[in-house]
Amino acid sequence: MEILILSKYWYWFAVLSVAALAIGIYSYKKSYPPLSKFWRILLAVFRGIALLLLGFLLIEPLLNAYSERTVKSRLAVLIDDTSSMGIITAGISRIDLADSLVSAELSDVDYRYDVFTFSHGKTESDALPSAGDLSGDATSISGALKAVESSKNFHEYGAVLLVTDGGHNLGVDPVDQAANLDIPVFTLTVGEEIAEGNISISDIVFPPVAYSGDKFKIEAEISGRGLGNARSRLVLSEGGKMVGSAMFEVPSEGRNVKADFEIEAPDPGNIEYRISTPVLEKEIKTADNERIIVVRVLKSKINVFIGASSLNWEFKFIKQALNQFDEFNIDAVYPESPGRFSAPGPPRGLSGLNKYDAVIFVNCSPPDLRIAVDDLKSFLSGGRAMLYVAGRDYSSSIRRFGGLLPLEVQNVSVAEGDFFFEPATAYRQHAAISISENPDKSDRYWNSLPPLSRMITGIKPTGEILLEGRSGTGPSRIYPLLVAGRFEKGRVVAVTGFPLWKSHFGSANLDGMSDVIPKFWKNLLRWASSADVEERFKAFTDQKVYRLGEPIKFTAYLNDESNSPRNGALMTVSITREEERLKFKDAVLAQTGNGIYEGEMESPGTGRYVFEVVASSYDDTLGVFSGEFTVESFSLEMASSAPDYKLTQRIAEVTGGAAYNVDSIKDFSENIKLYPYIETELSQVKPFGMPAILAIILILLCVEWGLRKRFRLP
Repeated sequence: MEILILSKYWYWFAVLSVAALAIGIYSYKKSYPPLSKFWRILLAVFRGIALLLLGFLLIEPLLNAYSERTVKSRLAVLIDDTSSMGIITAGISRIDLADSLVSAELSDVDYRYDVFTFSHGKTESDALPSAGDLSGDATSISGALKAVESSKNFHEYGAVLLVTDGGHNLGVDPVDQAANLDIPVFTLTVGEEIAEGNISISDIVFPPVAYSGDKFKIEAEISGRGLGNARSRLVLSEGGKMVGSAMFEVPSEGRNVKADFEIEAPDPGNIEYRISTPVLEKEIKTADNERIIVVRVLKSKINVFIGASSLNWEFKFIKQALNQFDEFNIDAVYPESPGRFSAPGPPRGLSGLNKYDAVIFVNCSPPDLRIAVDDLKSFLSGGRAMLYVAGRDYSSSIRRFGGLLPLEVQNVSVAEGDFFFEPATAYRQHAAISISENPDKSDRYWNSLPPLSRMITGIKPTGEILLEGRSGTGPSRIYPLLVAGRFEKGRVVAVTGFPLWKSHFGSANLDGMSDVIPKFWKNLLRWASSADVEERFKAFTDQKVYRLGEPIKFTAYLNDESNSPRNGALMTVSITREEERLKFKDAVLAQTGNGIYEGEMESPGTGRYVFEVVASSYDDTLGVFSGEFTVESFSLEMASSAPDYKLTQRIAEVTGGAAYNVDSIKDFSENIKLYPYIETELSQVKPFGMPAILAIILILLCVEWGLRKRFRLP
């Protein structure tokens, strides 16, 4: 018996109960009108017992009673009910042969056993399956063993009898899963050994992200069996064009070989590669001769030119902020004297501009840096970026961009006061202004920054207003602060409030705020300079054609508008049979890497399917991608009908069991040892709230109250 006290105030309840008991007994030392000693003692007992029971309930005791009993272990019988078990040899199917053998061995045993059938997982059955019960299109021995391990009655099993043809073709290595059970697994393998040949691409190692112009490696692992000594080659192709080829020796059974490619990353984007090997003579299963991967290619470095009208604080701050990040190469130029600029000097002509991915004008215009507006237009037409940051010379500089800025200049002037940062509601998750993946947290960062002191007025935005300046003094007004637009293929941005450097240094000592504006400049430059990357979201299946029963594996890559990996999104997949409207199945992809999402879905029926993957975050849709795949009628289970005696032998050996075949199974019932185990049962009693105890307290108090009324006690 074990008594536990649940109340954390039990000490005070105990003290109060003892005090109440003492007062209750003392109150009956004398009475008026006088009572005999017998009645005073009886009333004190009633009150004392009621108070003690009440105090006992208040401390919330928990009474645990333990008992033990010896129980004989049970046997879990797992029987393969996939379609390959229906193969007939010598006039009898594999499943019928297995039924007769198992029935004979279990007919006279003195222990209990449970029968389960399995294909993808396991299902409890009242009887051994027959040929008419076979329906599985794929065999997952590891899935069946895992299901046994996770069952609530697993502790009752002392051993497992696995009855199969050993045709494992779905899920992880069953040998590893069997080793986790910590109980012996005995195997009965049925079926005639057949020599079949197969070669497969079993694994691919590759970098999910590469940088344009850099070389990276793709390494494939190839396994094979039953093909003897042969040579073959692995082909790497992109967009239907071969980009690499590697010869390899076809591995013998139980061995793997590796082949790798070193290639140069192309222009930025999500690049789909196919790795394939030709079908060899004698090869039956061909679906695993091809795999598809996607590599996200980013710009290796972003080259940025910063020009200013003078060596001012805004210019120095932007240069310092961007120099914190390795992904930028910065050239910063300002006039040292009339007609003379700091090194390396302004870019000369279009060829000079084309050395950069983005140009930033700080409180100046193109003519101030001897840059022709026509050259700037050609520069932007090539998909590059231009940013204008307003300053005290706004009146002259903002008018000299030849219509390139995403705003119209009207009666331009400047408003002074306090102007707080406010992300535009429609663009809260925009890559240029997102400080956190949580848009609410990002908004709080912006709202917490010290305000700007000047805003340009008399302008009409012609692009998207990403950030606004909300007036904190006088009448509340909203001004456009960050306006983004396009000139042909290029992105153009105007920052119309200043000075930003004061807001940064004013927040430097605030908790978690010191890197908000530098991170904003990083995001803004990445977004502005990635105008030429159109495909931000892509999803695909690892194969285009699947066998019936083979799981459908999905991979999705998600970038934001700046072509940076986008994490924390909800990725949902729905598939629809072609030419039908109703959704067939749904799945959710889990994030497995930086901007990478993966998952799989059980095989649907035969047919052509259209899938749709939707990426969303905080009720905003980030992307939608559609594709298709086919499930052919030829079952994965029937792709190879040869029993795998070596696999079942390894499962038995790693667990301490034994492997049997049709001839040796007669020894099973004599060899198996099921050891009893001790089962502990726990009985719990929680008096608090028990009706019986509450009834006793009420009865005692009522009896005491009734007697006091009878004796006319106050």
